[in-house]
Amino acid sequence: MNAVWQTLGQLPSLPEGERFEVAHISDLHFGRTEPRRVRALAEALVNAPPDLLVVTGDLTQRARRTQFEQARRFLDDIPAPRLVVPGNHDIAPFFAPLSRLLWPRRRYRRYLGDVELIQSGPLIALGVDSVSRWRLKEGSLRRGQLSDLRRVLSELPRGFRILASHHPLVHPRRGVRQRVPSRLADLLEELRIDVALSGHLHETWSGPRAWHTGRAQQLHTLFVQASTATSTRLRGHRNAYNRLRISEAGVEVAVEVFDGFNFVTAQTETAQVDAAGGGVEARSAKGPTEIDAAARAEVLQTAE
Repeated sequence: MNAVWQTLGQLPSLPEGERFEVAHISDLHFGRTEPRRVRALAEALVNAPPDLLVVTGDLTQRARRTQFEQARRFLDDIPAPRLVVPGNHDIAPFFAPLSRLLWPRRRYRRYLGDVELIQSGPLIALGVDSVSRWRLKEGSLRRGQLSDLRRVLSELPRGFRILASHHPLVHPRRGVRQRVPSRLADLLEELRIDVALSGHLHETWSGPRAWHTGRAQQLHTLFVQASTATSTRLRGHRNAYNRLRISEAGVEVAVEVFDGFNFVTAQTETAQVDAAGGGVEARSAKGPTEIDAAARAEVLQTAE
C-alpha cells in the first residue's frame, strides 16, 4: 500500500470525474543541502509534475541571497504552478537585528513574492504566513490573518480547499496545540478547510481530523505534515515529501522517501477517515519515514 490516509465516501467539494495531484515539499534549507537529494527531488517533480506544487517554508538556512537564488532556480525548473509560504529560516535572522525588526521579509519577497491564492477549477489553495519576527522558532497567527482568511474564502465557491502554513496547526503527538486559539478551530470548520499542509518539524505525519480543544466535536480537516525534503539536518525522519491524490472518491497521501539515490514511495499502512467526519481509525505504528538510532547515525554520517 502506498497511502497514509484515505477518506471514505464521496467528497462533496469535488464534482465527479475531477482529479488533482498536489506535491507537498517543505524545509528545503538551501545552504544546508546535499546535491544528490536536491537532484533526486528535482527529477521526481520534473518527471512527474503535479497539478500544484505547495512549498511550506524554510527554503533557506540563513535567508542569504545565494540561498534564495538557489531556491528560486530550483522552483523555476519545476513545470507546475506553485504556492509558497515562508518559514522561520526565511526571514532576516536575529543576528541582523535592524533587518529583522524593519524588513524581515524583504529578501524573501524579492525572490519568492508574496503569499498567494491559487485557484484551478474546484481546487483552491491558500497560504498563510505563520512566521513571527518576535519568535525564534515558534509561529503564530494574528487576528487580522484569521479575518483575512474568512473574507477571502467566503467570496469563493466551495471547492476543495487547501490551507498551507509553515508551522503545524496540529502537533503529531499532542493533538491541537494549546497555543492555537479555539477561534482557529472554529474557522477551519466554518470555512470547510479540507486539507492543512505544514512542515517545520522535519517529520512526516498525516493526522485525523483533530478534536476541538473546547468541546467534543471533531474537525473535518485532514492535517498533513512533510519531512525535510533535502536538508542534511534530520530529526529522526528520512528526507521525504508528500503527493496528495485528490478525487471525488477521497484523498490519498503517498509519502515519497529518499533512499540514497531516488525518491520512492514508502511502504506504509492505510488508515481510514470518514469523509463525512463520522469517525477515524488512528494507528500508532511507526511512520513511513521514521528511522531508528543506528539508521539515523548512518544517514547523518553519509550526509557529511
